[in-house]
Amino acid sequence: MLKCWLPTQKLFRVMQRSIPFTCADNCKCLGLGVVRLDVDFDKNVCGVVGSLLKDKLITVENVIEMIKSVVESDSDDVDNVCRLYIFVCFVVLYFPRNSKIVSNILCSVLDNIDELSNYNWDKVVHSYLVKSLSRAFFTLGQTKLCLSGSATVL
Repeated sequence: MLKCWLPTQKLFRVMQRSIPFTCADNCKCLGLGVVRLDVDFDKNVCGVVGSLLKDKLITVENVIEMIKSVVESDSDDVDNVCRLYIFVCFVVLYFPRNSKIVSNILCSVLDNIDELSNYNWDKVVHSYLVKSLSRAFFTLGQTKLCLSGSATVL
């Protein structure tokens, strides 16, 4: 797919056809809503989830351990368990990364769980996918250029 991706037009080129990659494609595939409030990635980890993970390296494994510790504790903090679980889902399903360390994830959005349906998740996931495809496309192109350059030198 990366070989067919054209980052400037945000479309795939297959043989002689141009196939645009739009928010509607995400909506159909993932069932995400289209018309809502925009979501911004946080500059730093903040909000309730940020305070729960304060002074820890934020990895998926650490967040899962935090969920287990909250569940095993005597407090009935169901909201925090839900916030952490949704946080893990965001990191693993919608905004995956190569790095084990999680940063710039939508922590403050999770403060009010009841309002999560008010956000345009389709747009933010689409934007994330387009950026990831474009970054991978350029990385793949640079690798090919480096390999062809080294073959010329050899």
